Amino acid sequence: MEITLKWLAITVVSIYVFFCIYLYLSQKSMIYLPSHQDFYECNWFKYYDKLFFNWTRFYIKNKSDNVIVVYHWNAWSACDLSNNLKKVLEETDYSLVFVEYAWYSNDSYSPSIMLLKNDVENIKAYLNIKNFKKVIVYWRSLWTALAAYQSSISNVDKLILVSPFTTFLDLIKSKYPIFPINYMLTERYDNVEYLKNFKNNILIIHWNKDIDVPYKFWKDLYNTLTTKNKEFITIPWKWHNDLENDDSFYKKIMEFINK
Repeated sequence: MEITLKWLAITVVSIYVFFCIYLYLSQKSMIYLPSHQDFYECNWFKYYDKLFFNWTRFYIKNKSDNVIVVYHWNAWSACDLSNNLKKVLEETDYSLVFVEYAWYSNDSYSPSIMLLKNDVENIKAYLNIKNFKKVIVYWRSLWTALAAYQSSISNVDKLILVSPFTTFLDLIKSKYPIFPINYMLTERYDNVEYLKNFKNNILIIHWNKDIDVPYKFWKDLYNTLTTKNKEFITIPWKWHNDLENDDSFYKKIMEFINK
C-alpha cells in the first residue's frame, strides 16, 4: 500500500512538473496568436498608405493634424480588424493609424514583450515627427497593454480601453491557479504601472458576460487610476467578442472622441 501511494505521488508530481515546463516553454505560442494575412495585400486598407518605420508596419490615412491610433486584437492582424470599427472611425476628422506587430502579418521576427513595446515606441517616434496636435489611442483585451504603454511614454489626450486588465500576471494566475505563474511568466504587461501617472481622459468599456477578462480585472484597474477624467461603461449581455456588432458600443466611442 505504501509503495502504491509512493508511486502515485511520484506520478502526480512528475505530471505537474511536466506541465510547468510545458507552459513555461510554450507561453509565447499560447500568448501571441498571429494571423498570416499579408500586410501589403489587405483590401480593407486599399486606400491607406502602408508604411514601414523603424521596422514597425502600419496603415495610415492622413486627414488632419489630429490622430487616432488603433492597436489590433491578438488572434488576428490589423487587416482583420472589424470593418464596422474602421467605418465608424473614418467618419471622424482624425487621421487614422492602424498598427501591425512584430511576427504578425507574415513578419519574420519571433514575438516578445520587448519587440511589441518597440513597435509602440516607433509609433510614438513617428507621431512626434509628424507633430500631431491631438492623439487618441484605442484598443481592447490583451493589447490594451500596448495602448496603455503608449500613454506612459508619450502624450495621449484620450485613451479608450475595451476589456482591459490590471496586470497580465494577475490575469494568467486566475486562469492557471495551481501553477507557480510568478516564476514562469516572462511576458509581463502591467497596465497599473503604465497608467499610474496618466492624467488625461480615459474611457473603459466592458461587457458583463466576458469570461476571458472578467469584471474584477477592469474594475480593479479603474480603481487604481488617479486621473479624475475617467469613466466606464458596462454593456450588458455581451461576450468577449460581441461588441463589434453592437451599435451602443460605437455610439459611446464616438461620444467620447467628440466631447
